Amino acid sequence: MHETIMISIASYIGTNIDDMIINTFFFSLVHDSKAIRKIVQGKYLGIAILVLFSVIGSMGLKQIPIEYVRYLGVIPIVLGVKEAIDKENQDTKEDYGVQDHVSINLIWKVAIVTIANGADNIGVYTPLFTEFQGGQYVIFILVFVILTGIWCRIGYRASKTSLYEDAIGKYKKVIVPFVYILLGVYILLW
Repeated sequence: MHETIMISIASYIGTNIDDMIINTFFFSLVHDSKAIRKIVQGKYLGIAILVLFSVIGSMGLKQIPIEYVRYLGVIPIVLGVKEAIDKENQDTKEDYGVQDHVSINLIWKVAIVTIANGADNIGVYTPLFTEFQGGQYVIFILVFVILTGIWCRIGYRASKTSLYEDAIGKYKKVIVPFVYILLGVYILLW
């Protein structure tokens, strides 16, 4: 059991360290509790889908070749272009799309970016799950539930530091599309 917990912690941290930057970025864009909850829900949904793909892949029912998963990088690029076009058309909004972010779309946006950035997750979890037995899956999932909550909390706290808020706050309209596009290119080239 201890070994499964340690493997779960190591695999989560190893595959989600880059998501800390993305979490912080998403949390920096919103200021109301409803939108913050949507980001957390999106993160949990994205991680759950990555784990589900990995479990299915490990059972041999559906193998997702890792070289094809990187093509999910197109999704953040499309989101970035869409953000740039939307922000161009909505320059009069005072706060960065808070009304848009409160919708269910924010949950899916966070989940999709998490999944698109998850090629390394699937690459690590799938072979790991081939060695797991019933109870080990439960431990793995519990560890992931806890660590996803911790990851969200750290990202939220980091996004609310004055240095981060000042830097992002002034340039959100330019930074948001750029970050999405850059993330997409990184995923495609990974």
